[in-house]
Amino acid sequence: MSLHRLRTNAILAGFLIAVFAPTADAGPAQDGVAFYNSAHYKEALASFEKAWPQIQSDPNLLYYYAITAQRLGDRTKSEHIYKQIVAKFPDSLAASHSRQALGLPPVKAKPQASSAAPQDGPALPYNCPVPCFPGAEIIEATDKPANVWEWKEIKLQAIAAPEKVLEFYEAEMAHHTNWALDEKTPVEKQPRKFKDGKQVFGFVDFKNNVTSEEYKNVSISVDSKDAVATPNTVTDIEIHLWVKHRR
Repeated sequence: MSLHRLRTNAILAGFLIAVFAPTADAGPAQDGVAFYNSAHYKEALASFEKAWPQIQSDPNLLYYYAITAQRLGDRTKSEHIYKQIVAKFPDSLAASHSRQALGLPPVKAKPQASSAAPQDGPALPYNCPVPCFPGAEIIEATDKPANVWEWKEIKLQAIAAPEKVLEFYEAEMAHHTNWALDEKTPVEKQPRKFKDGKQVFGFVDFKNNVTSEEYKNVSISVDSKDAVATPNTVTDIEIHLWVKHRR
C-alpha cells in the first residue's frame, strides 16, 4: 500500500510544529520532538522508541513518532502507528490527520442530542391526567358537556416522530395506578387513511373505572399529513377525555 505517499507534503514538519503541542513532560519523548524538529530523524526515532510507555497515551507524540518513521521510509511502522491513533483517539486532531495520511475519509460529525426530551411539558386543561408533549403547541381545547357523557378534546401539534409521542404518553399514564390500558394500536410507518382525509399513525386508550358514580376514558391519537413519519414530522396530537356518569 503506497498510502498515497502518506500525504507527505501536506502533513510534515511545519504542520507539526504549528499545530501539535506534545503534552508529555520532558524526557526521551521531548528529546524525540527536538531531534525531529532539527531533522535528526534517526535520533528522533530512537528517542520515541525509548519513550514508548510514555507516548502511547499521547496522540500528538504518537503522531510525531509516526511521521518520523515515515521520514525514514518505514511505511509499515508509520501506517501501524497512524491506525493506533485513529483507533485509540478517534476524536483528536492527530486522528483526523492520521486518517488523511492513511487515505481514509473524514469522520462525520455526530448529531447533537435534542434538548427538548425528556422534560415534561406544561399541564393541560380540564384536569387532564397527562401533560403537554414537550415542545408541543396547544392548538385547540373544546369542552362539550352532555346529559350522560362529558366530552373534552385537546389538540396539540409537535415536531416529533408519532411513535415517540405515543411512547411518551403511554409512559406518563403508567404513573397513574388508577388508569389501565384499554386498547392500543401501534404506530405504523404507513398510516391508515380515513374518510375525512386524516392519516392516523396510531393511538392508545385508557380507562378509569374505580368509582361507582362515573366511568372515565382517555384516548390519545397521533396523525400527520405526511405519508411517511420521520423525526421531523409535524405530528397532530388529539387527546379525548370522556366521562360517563352512571345512573
